[in-house]
Amino acid sequence: VPDLVDADIPQEPEALDCVIPIRDCGEGCRQVTCAGSVSAALWEAWDVSGSTISYYSRSMEAADGVGLYRKDLSTEVEEKIKGYSSSYILCQDLAMHDHLIAYKPVTADDCFIALHVFDTDSMLDETLLCYPESPLEDMITIKGLDMYGSNIVWYGKDEGDVLDGTDLFVFDLVLREKRRLTNAESCYNPSIWEGTVACTGLRDSPDGSLDIILRDLETNTPVNVTTSPGEQDHASLWMQRLAWTDFRAEQCADIYWCELPECNDMPATTDPTCKYMTDVEGRSEEQTS
Repeated sequence: VPDLVDADIPQEPEALDCVIPIRDCGEGCRQVTCAGSVSAALWEAWDVSGSTISYYSRSMEAADGVGLYRKDLSTEVEEKIKGYSSSYILCQDLAMHDHLIAYKPVTADDCFIALHVFDTDSMLDETLLCYPESPLEDMITIKGLDMYGSNIVWYGKDEGDVLDGTDLFVFDLVLREKRRLTNAESCYNPSIWEGTVACTGLRDSPDGSLDIILRDLETNTPVNVTTSPGEQDHASLWMQRLAWTDFRAEQCADIYWCELPECNDMPATTDPTCKYMTDVEGRSEEQTS
């Protein structure tokens, strides 16, 4: 939980209408949601922005059914903000920034695949993209959602792409349009901060392995920021900080990070255990979590 200290957490929070048990997850750990079932979504359909966590629950045992939930981690208030009537409506991806939640419901309304944005200020849900069910060779995919401000990014397959095609896309909420950032130049697992997108790709890799690539949304110019042996994957971008999972070691992955724009990479972890899928965030240049 970024930017949250023990003093911000009520010592005796009010009782919640829990439908799943509160479990002891060990020293220094606490369960933060219980009104819905995050694990039942089967995908990483949750995100944190500031002191608020949002998630999608598919469990019909939830007090208010299937849908979007949010939990204020400073007040301990957990509530359902958007409902669906069927447990067959899945949510395979979710990203949150400030008061906006971008998410991908499947088989909702007349859309087999869709991209929605939910405004927690106005409590309005909007369908940005809607694709009906299509043959496998034309299957649209939207994966790895992330968002910052008015921009939502993801990687996937669009109309007319080859079967194994995977490109990078952005939806601008101000211009109300989708834009393709790559063309047959695969870029996975995007992370966005302001006008910069970090992703994983094979562009100009000296050893043919995955590297971290930065793209400026205004110019759409790609720049490789890692060229070390082995694969670098799952980038996380926050201000000038970039962190990622690094496989330069022969047996296991470590977490590396750097300060942009130079990106003189440094290990954040060095013990023998494997580490994957990092995230980076902080309140100032002196603090990260």
